[in-house]
Amino acid sequence: SGGVRMFRFSGALCRAKSLHEMFRLLKLRGAHPDVLYAIDARKAQHNGTEMIQLETLLHQRSTPGGLKSNEPQQTTFTFWLKPPSSTSSAGLSVADSHSLIRASCTLTPRASTRVVKQQLQKLFDEAGIREEFELQDGEGGGSGGVEMNLEKVLRDADLKQMQHVQQTSSLYIRGDRSIARLRDFGILLVVEEDGMTYMVTLPEVGLSDGAASSSTVSVASGQLEIYQKHRGLAMRSGVCLVLTLKGPSNFVADDGSIVLSMLQYPTWEEYLLSLPQAVWRDCVQKHKDWRLPPAPKLQERRRRLLKIADAFHVFGVSLEESIGAVAAAPPPAGGTPDAAAASLPWQDALIHRLSREEVAIRNAVKKYRLTSDLFKRRGYIHFHHRLFSRLDATKEIGYRVTGDGKLYLNASLLTTAQILKVLKENLPSMERLLKQYDHSVTQLEYLSRSLPLDFSVDSDWKATEESNVGNCLETFVTTLKANQSQLALFLGRLMDDSTPRGGDGAARSSMRNCKRLTWIVSNRFETMPSGVVFVPWDVDFEAIKKLMLGQ
Repeated sequence: SGGVRMFRFSGALCRAKSLHEMFRLLKLRGAHPDVLYAIDARKAQHNGTEMIQLETLLHQRSTPGGLKSNEPQQTTFTFWLKPPSSTSSAGLSVADSHSLIRASCTLTPRASTRVVKQQLQKLFDEAGIREEFELQDGEGGGSGGVEMNLEKVLRDADLKQMQHVQQTSSLYIRGDRSIARLRDFGILLVVEEDGMTYMVTLPEVGLSDGAASSSTVSVASGQLEIYQKHRGLAMRSGVCLVLTLKGPSNFVADDGSIVLSMLQYPTWEEYLLSLPQAVWRDCVQKHKDWRLPPAPKLQERRRRLLKIADAFHVFGVSLEESIGAVAAAPPPAGGTPDAAAASLPWQDALIHRLSREEVAIRNAVKKYRLTSDLFKRRGYIHFHHRLFSRLDATKEIGYRVTGDGKLYLNASLLTTAQILKVLKENLPSMERLLKQYDHSVTQLEYLSRSLPLDFSVDSDWKATEESNVGNCLETFVTTLKANQSQLALFLGRLMDDSTPRGGDGAARSSMRNCKRLTWIVSNRFETMPSGVVFVPWDVDFEAIKKLMLGQ
């Protein structure tokens, strides 16, 4: 565009970029809506629409018969982009939206490849992307172009998944050995992230009377002289360790769990060795009370919660608290909700209150017919100490109904009468949402039987969509069913081509049948290092190809 074009050399001449690489650079400048959304949401949405139309037009151009007879002879595309001097959107704000530059081009899809390349070159020049690129006749998704490129992308994702397993195999082996070591010492290990807990190992121990002061612990292989082992004086038998991935600090929870923050990993040894003997004894005792059979406090908690659930005519009642949440009086609680890991005063007060009003609850449920056979079989009421809006984290709300029919209640705000009113107003919609969600999940399970795909649902996206989750999943299922045969053929060929050619056919067939991909239904497209793919719920089959190429 009137200036001297600069080249970067690597040894000899640099390789000309493909159109796909050029579009990626254009998206990073702002053609992708996420880049400019925080600066100017309207222009960001405009860019996203223009980019989809541009890629679609080039795809139709390179496909025999792809251009419709009523297609305009010329189409103009305009983008609002970050200036070349800006390397990220972090330095720009809403007030700086006037600094965005305008780049445009007029495309003649029926013209020759040379003409179309010149028209695209004008767009890239105005965007400040001064790179040489090639435009092949079949590029942009034409006959075989996108298929071959997409096949390469999928094969690369499959290869990444295999490499990920191979690279982490040694880590898995070391992890298994570490877990076995913890089991020998009677230690229960739990991992926590964003309030979700995962049990890693359950010790095979049978603590006898006086085990807290004994020098031995009974395990499946006999007696272990624990106190005589290296650092055994610190790691007493029968405790629960909770590894919190995002918690800021290490602490001892109300239920005796020892919470260790992954952010404070270098301090673990010093912290554990610094705990007084009395604290270890208390942790062992509470571990027996809450987690090791017969776990008397846990059984009593479950018995009372079952009576409350029966009064509300639901399957269960869950009391939930995030790891590290600060209570008014004692230190925060940790562990799993099922193991009563968050034994905070608000929970005991709530149970006492609802138990005291059990008769009144039963009468109100019967009077207003707040009953559902579905919720009696599978329904849960989830109580939180405090509940906040997902749109405004500072705004406290009374309740939330999720897209899969779950009910979350704020125990600090709602009285028992208000809880019953919430049930009366929301029970029909909760039942409908649960049925709709179950139906969609069942359809995905049926599809996974005929496709080499395992499906899951992004929990963060599900929480964001709230009551619209069922509709989104239905749209996704309908899309897959409409393209089921095409998708099965394509993925089958991919699995066939990516298997080793050595060995007999039966071995290759067995390997192929064992290979599956994992798709997580979400609101974004992203390929993880392990090969797991996040797929937007609202895409069609062609859009899946384009999105995968866009990555």
